[in-house]
Amino acid sequence: LQEALIALAEANKGVIIPGYTHLQPAQPVLLAHHLLAYFEMLQRDIGRFNCCLKRTDVMPLGSGALAGVAYDIDRKFLAEELGFGEISKNSIDAVSDRDFVIEYEADASLCMMHLSRLAEEIILWSSAEFGFIELDEAQIKEILKELFPAGERKQTRHIFNGNIKYSSKVSRD
Repeated sequence: LQEALIALAEANKGVIIPGYTHLQPAQPVLLAHHLLAYFEMLQRDIGRFNCCLKRTDVMPLGSGALAGVAYDIDRKFLAEELGFGEISKNSIDAVSDRDFVIEYEADASLCMMHLSRLAEEIILWSSAEFGFIELDEAQIKEILKELFPAGERKQTRHIFNGNIKYSSKVSRD
């Protein structure tokens, strides 16, 4: 997606569009600048997921139910064999900690907010009222076929109806 955003920005360097705040025209902006805002959002999302992964790359094996196990195990060897980056330092923390779940969910929520925002702008920009872009009907049908089972596809498709030729209008203008 980031590569596509860069390619679209590159192809539309000089295109000026109205910038909106709260759906009210605010000031002219470059389309490329606007598209690259999403690149930046996604870049932060990637950074958050990478940090989350680093913090969850800790092997708790050997912590037991609370205070370790009664038999001798080589935790460093096991961590290496299982592909963990490190071993937990405190057994009580290792078996009772759940903050990684909340951290991942928060990171995923932020990422989905950014993707939702982009999707909403695509829908808005392709609406009859705005008419900034057109989406390709065949591409939308393919995407919906892959994303949604047959029963859900019909309901979702109405959102995209009539607005469907992917940014060819932006590139032409």
